[in-house]
Amino acid sequence: MYKYLIFLISIVLFSSRLFAQDWNEIYYLEGEAQYLVDEKKYDNAIDVYRRMLKEVPKHSLAKYRIGQLYLLTDDQKELSIEYLEEASQDIALDFNEKSLREVRTPVDVLLYLGQAYQTFNRIDEAITVYNNFKNLINPENEFYPIVLQRLASCENAKSAIVKPERVVVKNLGAPLNDDKSNFGAVISGDGQTMVFTSYTRNYIDLYSAKKVNGVWAQPKKITEKVSSKYYLRSSSLSYDGNELYLATDDADNNDIYVSLKEGRSWANTYKLGKKINGKKSNETHACVSKDGNTLYFTSNREGGLGGLDIYKSQKGPKGDWGEPENLGSNVNTAFNEETPFITPDGRFLFFSSQGHSSIGGYDIFYVDLAGGSNAINLGYPANSFGNDLFFVPDNSTSSGFISRYDTTSVGKNDIYYLTILPKINLAGVVKNSANNENINESDLKISLVDTEGGDVAENIQANNGRFNFEINPGKYLVSVSSENFEPVNKEILIPEDYSEAEFPFEAMLKPLETEEPELVAEVVEPEVIEETPVLAVVEEIVPEPIVEEVVEEKLVEPVVEEESEIIEEKPKPIVPEKKVVKYVPKTTVVSGQKTYSVQLMALRIPVEVNYFKDIDGVQLKKYEDGFYRYTVGSFETYAEAQSLKKQIHELGYTDSYVRVNNVTPKYTIQIMALIIPVKPEYFKTLSSVAVTKGADDYYRYTVGDYASFSDAKDELSKIAELGYPNAYIKRTN
Repeated sequence: MYKYLIFLISIVLFSSRLFAQDWNEIYYLEGEAQYLVDEKKYDNAIDVYRRMLKEVPKHSLAKYRIGQLYLLTDDQKELSIEYLEEASQDIALDFNEKSLREVRTPVDVLLYLGQAYQTFNRIDEAITVYNNFKNLINPENEFYPIVLQRLASCENAKSAIVKPERVVVKNLGAPLNDDKSNFGAVISGDGQTMVFTSYTRNYIDLYSAKKVNGVWAQPKKITEKVSSKYYLRSSSLSYDGNELYLATDDADNNDIYVSLKEGRSWANTYKLGKKINGKKSNETHACVSKDGNTLYFTSNREGGLGGLDIYKSQKGPKGDWGEPENLGSNVNTAFNEETPFITPDGRFLFFSSQGHSSIGGYDIFYVDLAGGSNAINLGYPANSFGNDLFFVPDNSTSSGFISRYDTTSVGKNDIYYLTILPKINLAGVVKNSANNENINESDLKISLVDTEGGDVAENIQANNGRFNFEINPGKYLVSVSSENFEPVNKEILIPEDYSEAEFPFEAMLKPLETEEPELVAEVVEPEVIEETPVLAVVEEIVPEPIVEEVVEEKLVEPVVEEESEIIEEKPKPIVPEKKVVKYVPKTTVVSGQKTYSVQLMALRIPVEVNYFKDIDGVQLKKYEDGFYRYTVGSFETYAEAQSLKKQIHELGYTDSYVRVNNVTPKYTIQIMALIIPVKPEYFKTLSSVAVTKGADDYYRYTVGDYASFSDAKDELSKIAELGYPNAYIKRTN
């Protein structure tokens, strides 16, 4: 049922306007294309369909065929999207596959388009297309359960992306890999013999390679020795390396064969008996246990759970294979299961499945045969959003051989060695710097930020000052705070090759001094906060002569002079602050190009940015006149800023106005990004630090405005010397 990658065998080439064409010629091209598909020569078949498109440019069905073929290639799958998108614009609900005049596409094109989107992580687009397909077919349609599974796999993919596994994939390189498509690599228990399959000019060839002094020697072709009658592909190799299991490469009639090693050469194959190879069924893969007494194989015979199922058979006293036993619902689903491999200890069975918790087409799973557990997905990115098959475990559940195509491939599909590394436990402890004792405060807050990926983990639980959290290698910012202590923000870097199970972390929190509460009380004056924005508006606009259309509205305020004097009555608390020698970064900006932002208010006594709970992207910056100004947005046109101002007025900030910036910075220096904010006074060695709260709830602290990257680079080293080694240059929005 689930073989929707097999072509619909139909000759549908012409519309009514094409009768002048040479029907025999186009009929010949269709036959030639189908022959090339059967030979796995997809690139050549695509060329034939392109020739047909030259004859009939609006032949949507030919575009559909090209899209299907690109999905079957190793290295050009993404090209399928363009053709399938075009073909999907000409869907015929009354598609007639028997009509020679039919040039439209069947609704099935949406299923393939969704698959193409999903393969390349365009998950939301895939969901949309799958839903469109589902709504256009009846629940009785054979593809209905398939599209439901595909929709479920998209949701699984979304979850898998945010919790990736630690995976190391190594290309085995030459001489095993070359410009051809190499796959189906099987290996002996001692790791010294490998057999694999390659698509060549002869269609399929088998190769055997030996490891000499730890290095793979040049592979030798063994095709003719194994079989000159059938096209066979490698399926598995016995633990001792003396039995090679193979399967015929025929979509409609697959059987299992075995070749025995005689001395240094492989003998001609023989076909397994009727209990394994059924008359009316396909057997596509087989592997054998370490002792050679249990055979695991795939078959679509009657009595299964659906599609290809995995069976096992025990070898009898006379060497014959016994009656097969279906492995049941822990392994098999209503969809296809493929390429089973058993670990040497006989405990874990690896296989690929289109069902279970797949994140794409076929995913690699394993099941504990001793414990009766459910199938476990190998995880992302060991599994991609496409088809992942033929994972050969290497004496463990965390490493093995697989074939795939990526940017490191020598040719098309290459043979890789894949290792899944264990998660790292961040073992943290939070201590009181005054007495070196663990902090056991109930309000202890710990958060973790992936500074490269942007993921956030908040409210990590601590017990008596200790906490554990599972992470991958990378760069992180750990924020720790408690009401009675100064917050700590500490960066950690865990290298990719980190091999320990734990990564130690320690945060020393300094107790707050007793006079600290006075500063807090001084800040939270709601009456002052609401009155001062009007004053700030006038104070800000007066020195900006260019912005007449924006400023004059605010200059009409009759109480400007009096209220300015009221503000000036509070210089004394600010005077001691100016006695501190702070580094003022040199600033270079581009003049002559205006930008527009909305100023919310200006205060002598600042409030934190999170005061504006209903506005994202608010920036706080202290200016030379002693005012803390709160702005949001940066627009190239006045109209855009005016539109934002109207929205902000509706939120209750009726004194906000459009501010004109006569200089346009291109770069700034980010000092840090915190989930728990600090006050501007925290930066004791830097002046004019700006803080912006983003939509992701991070507070980003920046300093300086620069016209070029080189200007910012000159300042970056000086800022690092002041105690900010993790500062970096970023473009302004």
